[in-house]
Amino acid sequence: MIIKGNLNVLEQHRQRNRPNRPPAVSHLTSAAMQQERLQDQPSSARQTDDSIVANDDDEVSCPDSDDQHSRAPRHSKDTPDPQTLKYYPASWKTVLERAKRGFERHVFLHCGFASRSKYLGVASTILHEEIARGKAEQLTLDNGRMCNFSISDP
Repeated sequence: MIIKGNLNVLEQHRQRNRPNRPPAVSHLTSAAMQQERLQDQPSSARQTDDSIVANDDDEVSCPDSDDQHSRAPRHSKDTPDPQTLKYYPASWKTVLERAKRGFERHVFLHCGFASRSKYLGVASTILHEEIARGKAEQLTLDNGRMCNFSISDP
């Protein structure tokens, strides 16, 4: 786009937009008073205020509503999921994170966009190498669980 003649961007902006206005004095004084009240409160009073605010979202139980179900806590599952990292103990997390970084490095250096069917064997090899490295570092990898990996292509 080629523009002929002088172009005053500031003038065009002022034509489209209203000028900035300073905040109202009453708003500033109420904000300052609120800030002073918060600073004058003892720390124990602030904690009770915070706990009251935190409990505002809780459900109020009614004695007549026994048949209503309360919501489950966030991220609560009955059975742990082995596809998530938090399922595993710390030593396994270390091994799995190393394998993940190793595969990311491989993808970055060799293919850019890895397809599951083509690079599943590479991922399996990297994981087995990291397991061997963890055992060489004497990480406790069993922790009472059977750890046989079977990686298959669906």
